Amino acid sequence: MLAPSFPVMFSYSEIIGKLKRLGFEYVVEVSRGAIETNKQLLELLKADPTARFITSPCPTIVRLIRNKYPHLVKYLSPIKSPMVNTAELIKKEYPGYTPVFIGPCVNKKLEASEDHPELGIIVLTYKELNEIFKTEKIKDDKNDYKQSFDMIGSNTRMYAISGGLTQSIVTAVAFPVRVSKVLYL
Repeated sequence: MLAPSFPVMFSYSEIIGKLKRLGFEYVVEVSRGAIETNKQLLELLKADPTARFITSPCPTIVRLIRNKYPHLVKYLSPIKSPMVNTAELIKKEYPGYTPVFIGPCVNKKLEASEDHPELGIIVLTYKELNEIFKTEKIKDDKNDYKQSFDMIGSNTRMYAISGGLTQSIVTAVAFPVRVSKVLYL
């Protein structure tokens, strides 16, 4: 499960080829799970258009609010992060496989192990993955350009940029909703 920020560190098709040569059977965009996250948020907004939410796929922000600003916890949206939604999709689509999240943030390890241990998500940072590639001597290959994701979510790839959640919801909205009431962190 590659986080939407992966192009900052890796070339699109090369990373898929390298992961498959490393032994991964399937390579999935976490952007696919972000589609589910957006659906969950839109349902909340439809259910109560006057409600206000703080929503974040970032476990660091969620923990900051829980630990330092407990008076704001009531505003944390109950939606699942794209990583969690993607892991759930993988469990359904590829039963028997272990979801492995690959992204930039070490705090995703806490989200996986403390908040969703039932999913058995293994988390690797980009730095850790690069070390594994070095150790296993996995290099780019000219045939990697043929590789593609096994599960995609192209309209939510912008999650990695500032305001990406809100922007991807706006592009997917099929009904009028005021997304300005969502504080994206």
